Amino acid sequence: WPQEYAPEKPLEMLDERFNKQFLMEQARSFVWGMQPTIANYQSFLAAARKKEIDYLINISKVRDRALKYLLYGRFLRNPETNSLAEDFDISRLSIYAGKQGESVTAFRGNFHLIYAGTWQADNNDVGIALTSISDNSERLTFKFNADDYNLPRSGRISVIDKNGSRLLKEYTGNEIVFDMMLEPGEACVIEFTSGK
Repeated sequence: WPQEYAPEKPLEMLDERFNKQFLMEQARSFVWGMQPTIANYQSFLAAARKKEIDYLINISKVRDRALKYLLYGRFLRNPETNSLAEDFDISRLSIYAGKQGESVTAFRGNFHLIYAGTWQADNNDVGIALTSISDNSERLTFKFNADDYNLPRSGRISVIDKNGSRLLKEYTGNEIVFDMMLEPGEACVIEFTSGK
């Protein structure tokens, strides 16, 4: 920070009204395959921002179990999904925002509550990273053609979450229809495999 624009307490927590923004930024990073990170972590955050830190730990665990997609995979176009949106506050914290004496400026916008990123592994399996920052359980539905993602016309659908991987169901035919409830703060990768 240039001295004349530096905040009085540079490591002070932002107002809680920006907590949803933190979740959104982490959600986007997760589905885009980025390594979850946090700057200037302080131990008191585990209690003071428990929901946000728990979310960061959750997406880190899921990412670690799905590296064949989120680290080594190839990013693909997402299938069309139904995704709710909500208005919430976004902070702009920067040396440039503070030129009038305030280091934080804010605006309100409408942002998605469910985020998705589709990945193809080296063996052609497809994984769709999903996460919700909603405060409520949300139903997510989508459908796509197996041909569009070079998937076989029959295979398995599994979920990778912080606890491991489990089979959800098998599919047959070219059209794959998926429907699930995402709980608040849930993160997972839905995996489409040949079933071999």
